[in-house]
Amino acid sequence: MHPSEDKWERSCGYVYFIAAGDPSIAVKIGISTERDLKRRFSTIQSSNHEPLSLLGVIRFEGSERPMLDAQRHEKSLHVRFARLQRMQSGWTGSEWFTATPELMEYVSSVTSPPHEHDLPCSVARHGPGLDPCR
Repeated sequence: MHPSEDKWERSCGYVYFIAAGDPSIAVKIGISTERDLKRRFSTIQSSNHEPLSLLGVIRFEGSERPMLDAQRHEKSLHVRFARLQRMQSGWTGSEWFTATPELMEYVSSVTSPPHEHDLPCSVARHGPGLDPCR
């Protein structure tokens, strides 16, 4: 194993749920290390024309390889919500899911809010036609 892979696997991390739109029309289910989540969120926003919001996170820590645990959990969620995928599985965009009441209820029931982890709920600067408060 390459040392950088080992470092990544041993990092604390998150499965995150990022919503696009106001109201939410799609949710991205992804993973990131604790250190990189804010940067990742900004990168996703910069390539999206809709305002994004971090709905919540599931933190992974305490095991020998937390990021592998997060990766397994993310994959299981992609399978669980596969019928809601907005793009074909395995293709760019396949981590985006339609924001159905079922998915939104799941997110609210199993995640911690961003502020509990000192994470922003939004990184967008809303234009004059959008309300920055949700």
